Amino acid sequence: MTTIDVGQGPTAFVTVGTKLYVANYLDASVTIIDTLTNNVEETLNVGNGPIAFAVINSKIYIANDIDLYISVINTLDNTVTSIITNATSAALFLIDTILYAAGNDGGGVVKVINTVNDVVIGSIVVENNPKCVISIDAKLYVANYSSDSVSIIDLSNNNFVTTINVGFNPISLVAIGLKIYVANYGDTTLSIIDTANNNSVTALTVGSSPAALVLLNSKLYVANVDSNTVTIINTTDNNSTVTVAVGNGPRAFNFIGSKLYVANNNGSTISVINIADNNSTSTLSVGNGPVALVLVDSKLYIANYYDGTVMVLTVEIPIACFDFTTLCYLRKSNLLPQNSIVIAGPRYNKQMMYIKYYNIEFCFTLDHPFIYCGKYV
Repeated sequence: MTTIDVGQGPTAFVTVGTKLYVANYLDASVTIIDTLTNNVEETLNVGNGPIAFAVINSKIYIANDIDLYISVINTLDNTVTSIITNATSAALFLIDTILYAAGNDGGGVVKVINTVNDVVIGSIVVENNPKCVISIDAKLYVANYSSDSVSIIDLSNNNFVTTINVGFNPISLVAIGLKIYVANYGDTTLSIIDTANNNSVTALTVGSSPAALVLLNSKLYVANVDSNTVTIINTTDNNSTVTVAVGNGPRAFNFIGSKLYVANNNGSTISVINIADNNSTSTLSVGNGPVALVLVDSKLYIANYYDGTVMVLTVEIPIACFDFTTLCYLRKSNLLPQNSIVIAGPRYNKQMMYIKYYNIEFCFTLDHPFIYCGKYV
């Protein structure tokens, strides 16, 4: 495993082409790694407490958890500018050319930024200490950590709609159909919001301090930081649950084929879960405090918060071969594994390649893309 020295407190990743940008929370910087060579190209000064990224065209927006502005990197020349928001930022959400930045200005607020000219065009009051933002059905949902609530914003006019009470310290959100699952870090529950009527319809018991959430097909995986477990929920009925023991303080996930990699932030390990039988199959030793994972080609990059390092693990990307009809069926039925490569064909007398990378899908022949399963990809 290769180890790369970066800044202090690496906490988040974003990739642009072959470059990996690393947010270093403790020293107000972003390190740029060339993923072809794994060499550090440059370290840029940004605001204090960089914690999250959003990318549009040639610009990277950086949420600064301590300073009252958003940093902007021009990836063409790596120059850094700032957008004064008069608020901290903990979460970013991009919709077309509009960036929503959730943070605090004495109370909870969401700043609305036009990324065409990088001007703040609105400010929406929410509740205290927002930590996560997602969108569903033309609404923005904001998890307010210190108010035990989720605020709803109408995206058609950027007006506040209502607030829903959930469990203690909501920290992350995931949308599944018309339901939003809320991880309540301060207790042992997930709240479920029905977005059809914006009611909190039920609460599910998981482990202690649920944090990260990730969805694969109909299964929701929940990292329980203080229980050292991952809870797996069948979202078709919300009843069938499995608990898998992992390392100390699971904080982040990454699916690669049939395996789920779990970063254990309170230790120095990565747990690997075989999702076919939901057993923890192996444990990998990494740096101190792994907190973020990202896959680039066949390399898994691991941010070690307490070491100030990024480690690089070479992984096997699963490759499978199907005929075109089978591939269409598997894709439509959402049965293809995450981060997989499928070779199918022939079609039009050409070999066809299908790639599923997280929720992004590519399908192409040797020399041109085409209409596939009703979607141009």
